[in-house]
Amino acid sequence: MKSIFCSTFPKSGLRHPQHISKLAFYTIPLILLASLVAYNSKLNIIAILLFCLFITSIIHWYKHYNNSIIRYIDTFLVIILLIASFYYVKENRLIIWIGTVVNIRIIFIINKICYHYQCVDNSTSFYTLPNSKKRENAHYWSVYIHLFFNHICLLGMGVYCIV
Repeated sequence: MKSIFCSTFPKSGLRHPQHISKLAFYTIPLILLASLVAYNSKLNIIAILLFCLFITSIIHWYKHYNNSIIRYIDTFLVIILLIASFYYVKENRLIIWIGTVVNIRIIFIINKICYHYQCVDNSTSFYTLPNSKKRENAHYWSVYIHLFFNHICLLGMGVYCIV
């Protein structure tokens, strides 16, 4: 069965095909919502960082390149936000926040490893052939897992633990 990928996808430098990476546009508004909640709670630094992350995430996920300056800026903002969050987190929710961040980082790493073995490293038995339905599913799962855990769960728990 022929996939809906175009044959030039692997050569384009994109990490995921456009039709899959644009699924992020369903969860990116949650970043803006978290920014507004932080602003309303007088957490101006967090609000500004989240708003900047909202902008860079739109640009980054519009064309999800493996190596681009916007990807590095987006990642840098996430790291700064995670560091800043430990300053603002409510004392009685610190353990919950640490557990959330650690678990989501572990899931992030596992997701990256699975993606690598399925879509990058062709010397493994898990490798999927380009332009196949299995490769397309590998892209979908990688994006779905990232969006659910890194966009939805992390933002939700962040709002709960900090605001």
